[in-house]
Amino acid sequence: RAELSSKTPNTIEIMHGTQSGIWGLFGDMMLVSWVYSDQKPDYEAAAKQDAAQLAAALATIVTELGLPNTTQVRYALHEGILVQSKEAASALGAQWRTLFAQAILQLEHGQSDAIQHETIKESL
Repeated sequence: RAELSSKTPNTIEIMHGTQSGIWGLFGDMMLVSWVYSDQKPDYEAAAKQDAAQLAAALATIVTELGLPNTTQVRYALHEGILVQSKEAASALGAQWRTLFAQAILQLEHGQSDAIQHETIKESL
């Protein structure tokens, strides 16, 4: 459903279920990323609109993933810049890790108005 709710190209990664070791920090997490050129403002606007629509549907999507109805749904919208050049090609992984870490900090420490908390309630 997450893939279908987006109208722009994106990448969706889901860590579903109980993980062990370091991966346990990321259990039951969904990460969606959009990459677009800073020379294409219409792409940026479309990606931001998709992100907002996905955030609005997140509680339903999480339920469809089969997580417990008591799951707390949280999200953060984080923007960053990736420097794409021949010299920076080897550092692209480090840039992605930095953006991911910043987004996690934003989510955990409430550094943005975009952070939402919702508990999925069971329908009786």
